[in-house]
Amino acid sequence: SNDDDDDARSLVRSAAANSFDDGRVSFREFVQLLENGGGGDDEVPCYDGIDPKVLDFLRILESYRCRSESRGEYLEAGKAKEQIAILRGQEEKRQESAVRARQIQERIRVQVAHNRQYDEFNAEWDRFMKEFDDTSRNYIAEMTSEHSKRLAAYQNELRRDALSKPPKWSRELLEWRKRQHVLARQKITLKRKKIKALTDALRDEEGKSMNANHAGRFALKEANFRQQQVAEVRALRKRIEARRKEHALRRQLD
Repeated sequence: SNDDDDDARSLVRSAAANSFDDGRVSFREFVQLLENGGGGDDEVPCYDGIDPKVLDFLRILESYRCRSESRGEYLEAGKAKEQIAILRGQEEKRQESAVRARQIQERIRVQVAHNRQYDEFNAEWDRFMKEFDDTSRNYIAEMTSEHSKRLAAYQNELRRDALSKPPKWSRELLEWRKRQHVLARQKITLKRKKIKALTDALRDEEGKSMNANHAGRFALKEANFRQQQVAEVRALRKRIEARRKEHALRRQLD
């Protein structure tokens, strides 16, 4: 219609007047032309696809080009064709930019979600390993406490056993005591006193020797008992460390 031709002619001329040296007009300037040239007061909608106002303008320009060619107005038709090509190129670039922006936003969203999931994963594993370490320390502490009780009980048992057994005096000491008693019955005082001093000295010497032997056996048995306890703690720590490595490997695989 004549109104459409007037609108198209006006938009083409306005675009040409506002174009760069190479005949291009920016997309933002083109939208402003649409708004000033009868596109209405509505805000330009942002779609991932082609803008509705661009579609309307392309339709008007294409119709105007065809009518201009049919009337032999090739200069006007050429201007319309040039603006159509420019507008299509700008719209394609706009859509490509929108796609790239959407892809960047999607990558950012995926990365943020991945980072959040990774942080939650690490936090959960850190909590689990802390509980594991705390439990392991409790096991070791309980075993150590139990070992202390068992060692004290074993030491008491060794002492009672040593006290319950009568001393084993030597045959020589027993013989000298026998002579001492015989002399006491015979009331031979001087010789008996000499023998008593001899037997007392011999008893003291043998008593020290027996005490040293008892102490040595006591220390040896206690050391063996302690070694068994150390071996138990070492075995427990080894099991804990093996389990901890299993958890660490599982964390890496997850």
